[in-house]
Parts: sequence; C-alpha cells; structure tokens
Amino acid sequence: MSAQQLCFWLILFALLLCIARMSWNFFRTAKQLRPHTWRIFMLIGLQCASAALLYVSLFPPMQQIAAQRLHILSANAKASVVKLGNGRVLALPEAPVFAGVERIADLASALRKYQGVSSVDIIGDGLPLRDIDAARNLAVTYSPTKLPEGIIDLAWSEQISPGMRWQLRGRVNSLQPLVVELVDPGNGVVDRIQINPRKADGSNHVLGEFILSDTARAAGQANYHVRIVDTQNKVRETVLLPLVVERVKPLRVLSLAGGPNAELKYLRRWASDAGIALESRVELGSGMQIQTANSAMSAASLREVDVLILDERAWNTMSASNKNLVRESLNAGLGVLLRITGSISGSTSNELRQLGFSVAESAITQGVRLPEIQGKQLLPELSRRPVRVQSRDAMVLLQTDKAEPLATWRAQGQGRIALWWLTDSYKLALSNATDRHGQLWSEALSTLARARVQSVIESRLPHAWVNQRSVFCGLSETASMQEPSRQISPLLVETQGQNKTCAAFWPRQLGWHTLSSNTSRLQVYVRANSEAVGLKAQALREANMQLLGRQAPQNQPTTIAAPGQHWPYFLFWLLFTALLWVLERSKWWFKRPAATI
Repeated sequence: MSAQQLCFWLILFALLLCIARMSWNFFRTAKQLRPHTWRIFMLIGLQCASAALLYVSLFPPMQQIAAQRLHILSANAKASVVKLGNGRVLALPEAPVFAGVERIADLASALRKYQGVSSVDIIGDGLPLRDIDAARNLAVTYSPTKLPEGIIDLAWSEQISPGMRWQLRGRVNSLQPLVVELVDPGNGVVDRIQINPRKADGSNHVLGEFILSDTARAAGQANYHVRIVDTQNKVRETVLLPLVVERVKPLRVLSLAGGPNAELKYLRRWASDAGIALESRVELGSGMQIQTANSAMSAASLREVDVLILDERAWNTMSASNKNLVRESLNAGLGVLLRITGSISGSTSNELRQLGFSVAESAITQGVRLPEIQGKQLLPELSRRPVRVQSRDAMVLLQTDKAEPLATWRAQGQGRIALWWLTDSYKLALSNATDRHGQLWSEALSTLARARVQSVIESRLPHAWVNQRSVFCGLSETASMQEPSRQISPLLVETQGQNKTCAAFWPRQLGWHTLSSNTSRLQVYVRANSEAVGLKAQALREANMQLLGRQAPQNQPTTIAAPGQHWPYFLFWLLFTALLWVLERSKWWFKRPAATI
C-alpha cells in the first residue's frame, strides 16, 4: 500500500469516527435538549470538507504544466556544454565547478525541486549509481566522455574450487599493441597474451579482447593481478583481481570400464590431484574384477554419485535391471558419460537412440587435434572413434581445432547424458600438457554433474568501490556485512516491490568484506576509488546505457501532469477547521432554548 492510499484510508476512518460520535451524542441527548438538526448537518458537512481539504493539501490534484528538460553535468563534463539551450543546466557533486551553474545533491533532489521534468540529458561520465533509479521513468539521452586507456572489463568464473582450471576474460581500451599478463599471488606470470586493439563499432575508443587462465590452488582468498605491458616492456597498468577459491564438497564419480586402459589410469591421477572422489570397477574377464569398496550398483549408491562414467563394453555387459536403474537415476539428476572406444552393437545403438542419440560408423580421419590454449605449446595429435553422432537437442561438449565434435551432451529428465568418442586424452598428460588434460575433464564433469544447491546471494555489480553504492539480492532480513576492521553493519533489506530481498551498502573501507545471510556467505572485495579507473568508467557507462531506449525527447509532449501547489488547499483547510472548532465549542449558537414549565 502506497503512502497516498494509507493517508486516504486513515483520513476516511477519522471522518467516519467523528460522524459516528456526533450522531451518537445527538440521539442519546434528551429531545428537548438536542441542538437544531440543521446544526448537526452543518457540523458533519464541515467535517467532510475539512477531511477532503486535508487530503488534497497533502496530495494536490494533478495539473498540466510545461514539460521541462534538465541537462545534468556529471564527472569530467566539459566546459563547452554549459551553455545549453532548451533546458535547465544542473551539476552533480562529482561534476567540475562551472560559474553560474546550479549544483544539486543528487538527481532526486532536482526532480523534487523542479516539477514537470520529462527528460534529462546526461553529460560526462554518467549518473552515479545512487541516481540511476531516479532516472528510470524519464526519457534519457546520454553523451558519454571518452573511456580512459587501460583495462575496462574483467570477468571470471563465479565458482572456483582447488584444482579447477579457471578463465579470465577482459577488454582493454588502447591505441597500440599490448601484452596482457596474469600474475599469481606469488608475483609469478602464469599466462600472457599479446593483443592488437581494433575499432569498436565506430566509437571513439579502441578495444582489445583477451582470455587468460590458471589452475586454482589452495582454498581461500587469492589476490591475482592483471598487468598491461607495452611494446617497450613498460608496465602501463596493474589491476587487482580478487579471487575466492572455495573448498566445496568434492564431486563423486563412479567409473565402470570393460577392461583396463591408460585413459582410466590418468583420469584417476587427475581426479586425485583435483580432490574428486573417484570410485571404479574394471572388468578383467572370466568373471574377475578390480573394484573399490564403493563401486556396487544400487539405487541408493547412485543417489550418492554425481557423475557415472562408463564405456560401451561396460554398458553391453550390464544387466537389463542395472540399465533401467541408470536410466531412472539419470532422470533423477545423475550425470552420465558414455565413452565410445570400440564398435557399437545393434542393441546398444537402439538403446542410445532411445536416449536421444543416433550413432553410426563413418569413414572419417581418426587423428585430431584439440584447440590450443593461447600462448601454449602445440598439443599432440589424439585419436577419435570414427563415428557420426546426431541428436536433435544435443550440445557440443568437446570439439577439435576444426570445430568437429568429439563429445556431445543433452538433458534427460533432471540429469544430463553425454557421448564421448575421444579415445586417448591421456596423451596430453604424457606430453607436458597436464593443464589441458585437467581442463578437458574438469569442464566435462562440471557440465554433467548432478545439480547442487548454490548460494542465493547475488551481487548486481561485478566490482565494488569505497563510498560507492553496491546492491545485493537474495538476502534475509537479518543480513549483515562484516568489514575488514571486523565491524559488523546490519543491512536494511527491502521487503516488497521489485527490489524485494535486496539491500544497498556503501563500503567505507577497502579490502575483503563478508556478507552473511542465514547460512550463506559471500566474499566481496572493495577497491579504492583511485583504483581500476577503466573498470569504474565502463561500469558507470553500462549502467547509464540501460536507461536509454525510452521515448525520445523530441517526441515528448509540451505539457506534463504534475502535482499542484500545496499551500492554497492548506489555507482553505485551516479556515474550515477553525470555523468547525468555533461551531463545535459554541454553547449558544443554534442551541434550542430551554423548555418552560
């Protein structure tokens, strides 16, 4: 319920209460002592008029006034834009000081002071985050300044666990070729790439995109750095990259193989290094097996497994009841990866067709190469099974450097199933490409693994700066933020509207903050205001660009509905209330004369 609706119902309730009181006093008084009936009606009429005037003095009726246009000067606005016609020029606190230009605390204050504003023209870097919501219902034009040279965008994996290969994507605004380096917490360069910037959509800035990667180490907070080096080997910019490596519950993988092979050997070695709980069973023939203690097949055991890996030989020797068990577990959320290492029988082909895949032998080249990691050595040639796999709704899980699929997956119920016909990925581990081998299997298992409940806390902005508003959503009413100084600040969480469960926070200190909400935790790093100016400028530009696309200012009407003046209605309310007070307390006006005996 809005404030206007609440005031309306409160005033109406008070009016009905007053009318009821006067009516009760009138009828309970002896007939010969009652005042004139028309006096009661006059008092009731004055009560109604006073209540109506009180409401309209608080919320005046809308009236048509001339539409106004505001020119809002923000940070780094140029002096040449001050003399703008067709509108009022105002400057935000972040804007430079210009003679004769009125300064305002924020956009919301300007909209309250100057009624009838239908459009705003944003000049400079853009509206700060505190003013974005105030401009959402206005027609907005935006004239951004040129982006500073340097890193303007960074994005990395949201969840990183020990042993996981993670990627960093970014963009650089530069006019010359540069080298971008990823520096680990020990000040060692773990990855680098040379970029050649290009014009971006005819804009006044030049963009160069890059992808860097590394393998996460121990759990905890890790401060990487992204460094830009020019052609003279001079460091142009260094930006902190705050990572949170979380030790999550390890993936539980069950491997069923129709025979011993090198692929399983090196998969087990990688899983051990990555902290993955891998159980296995290998058929040796003549009824003999090599298995771990937890490799038995049952509905209960499969509920404890995240991914099931098996080859076509293990599938062929599996009983019909166990196959049905795998299908039921797949529909319930289990991830299944079927490795094709040999010829497919007719019955297996029919069963795969029921699972959404059509597999057929094909005369294709078996030797393939994987796409190279940027800046790394040439990868060895691998082998694939010569098959063609088709599916109406499958996604590519792994492909060659020529974009030919080597593995595909599709959703089945609540789980995912994949076919994999690369036969010797272990050669990567033998050729000093251990990182590529780990990345290959990490991506495969994370794609297929049983879904897990994740933290509901989310940040609307990827970066945070001191004294700049940050917004977090998915919070409970008891959410709080712990600062680096260990001081805990409770957050005021919205309970209704489009920002329900969201709260804003203005950090006062740089460094790591901990946001707590029920049992969920989110690590937030706050940067200094002078740090990563390119990231800050780009984040501001993107937030202001989201305001565009509304009705163009030239199509706006010349008049706009706005609340009228408060004071005329207030004076009338004061007059009627005073008259009502006099009449109510009069002991002789309109009173019946005393009865004579």
